[in-house]
Amino acid sequence: MNVKWCVLLLVCLSASANAFTLVSEQEFAEEVNLARNRPKMPSTSQFNAKSIDTALPRIVFDKPLQNGVVSAPLDVVVKFIPERGSEIVPGSLKVFYGFMKLDITDRIIKRAQINNNALVATGAEIPAGSHKLLLEIRDNKNRVGRANLSFEVAEK
Repeated sequence: MNVKWCVLLLVCLSASANAFTLVSEQEFAEEVNLARNRPKMPSTSQFNAKSIDTALPRIVFDKPLQNGVVSAPLDVVVKFIPERGSEIVPGSLKVFYGFMKLDITDRIIKRAQINNNALVATGAEIPAGSHKLLLEIRDNKNRVGRANLSFEVAEK
């Protein structure tokens, strides 16, 4: 076996050894069932818009992209942007999955690197289908930024 193939094999084995379950098949099935049977909400045009606090921390998704199609295992790369004069509180991160808002924060935190206002988690196993995540992060002024991410995982 030549050196290139040995290196490639080691990289593949390393990637699969680092994989972790972000959402199980059972959790995904429950999410799909709940989403199908959820009550219909009135149109958002019936609600009065509230003023938006533009000083909230912002959450930017680098991977996966909003409404993107990815394959599993996937990498999650998120940037947290504080407003001027504030700092992100990394320990305040919350990650929720789907319509049922299943708290999957611990699953990501255990496997992610969080530094320089960014989160990087590699090798997240997730079933094929449509998925939604809600992320929340707080700054040192106790303001909470929230962002939704929708993406599709392709069949293998």
